[in-house]
Amino acid sequence: MRTRFIKTTLIAIFLLTFSFTTFARIGEDKGAIQGRLFTKSGGAYIYPSKEERFREAMELPYKYMFLLMPDDTKQCFFFKRADETTTTMSDTIQQHELYGWESHIALQNDSSVLEFYRRHGDPLTVEELTNLFELQKKENATWKKTDFIDTRKQWSIQTKDGKPSITASKSTNLKDVLPILPNRFIYIEIPEEVKKSTDFQQSLQSQIMEYEQRLTYAKYRNYLDKQSQIKEQKTKRKPKKTNTPAVNANARKIIPADSYTHRYIETEFSSQDNSKTTRIGYNIEDVFFADRPIKSPTKEVRLSMYIPTQPDTAFGYSYETSDGLVRAKIYRNAVLFFSAKFDKQLRQYMEDLYKQQSEKRVEEAKASTSKF
Repeated sequence: MRTRFIKTTLIAIFLLTFSFTTFARIGEDKGAIQGRLFTKSGGAYIYPSKEERFREAMELPYKYMFLLMPDDTKQCFFFKRADETTTTMSDTIQQHELYGWESHIALQNDSSVLEFYRRHGDPLTVEELTNLFELQKKENATWKKTDFIDTRKQWSIQTKDGKPSITASKSTNLKDVLPILPNRFIYIEIPEEVKKSTDFQQSLQSQIMEYEQRLTYAKYRNYLDKQSQIKEQKTKRKPKKTNTPAVNANARKIIPADSYTHRYIETEFSSQDNSKTTRIGYNIEDVFFADRPIKSPTKEVRLSMYIPTQPDTAFGYSYETSDGLVRAKIYRNAVLFFSAKFDKQLRQYMEDLYKQQSEKRVEEAKASTSKF
């Protein structure tokens, strides 16, 4: 416990003097960062309280990723003015009127593995974005954009004798034949070593779970209240009406099955020499299935997230350095940098969870369809 406290204190000390021109770099160890960033002017303000750190974490677009991070990961949240003036607590009191940078840094084994920079007040300029990207790459590395596109649905259409045609899959694997989307989700589970750590009750993960537990209880109580009202309405004695036709007591509301099966599409097909173009309207099968979390109310916290269809990543990314060490993702007025190694580590944990949970769903599916 004492070691953890000392470690956290040291991190806080060097971040208190964080300068805009000397943002941290992915992969740097704590000693190098401390030696480079320790200045007496132009420093940042680190959010010191549990409440402030929780607020900062819950404002992030990847807030639930904290629950998947391993025990050797530490979090730092701070605010930096947009000029070289030292930042103080007074600059952060009015959270809706911030002017500068709110940032989050994750350290794993005392090295930076994730950094998020969000611009407040003025828009993030091209020059600022360029500077941040330049700071994150090694001397001989360059940035490149990935060519990955997150494809949700795909229809393979070709022409045969001037008409649309689909080549059927010859695979004997049922999943290759059925219309199954690549969407995969997991129910979030905090790593066991994190839950067993001595300071878990004081951790950010514990705060997030306590908050989500309160929300879950509130939703469950609302659900029970609605069910109680429905039951009360059903059992409430209604006044007798005269001269009304008899109603079958066993009659129920008719709910027809969804008959949607196809989508109408119009496509232009060109001849091989492009001398002729034919526009054809046709119907194509448009029923797809994918993993979806359970929505039925419960007192148990069930947080879920989808695994990116992009390979080997937990966050998803659009930019990567040529040496493959650092990845980046741009948001509106914000940018996220993270270690490729750390990203792959989180993805592996997600894959392990998916495997465990999908095996459980297979058994549940057998029980659900056992009498058919």
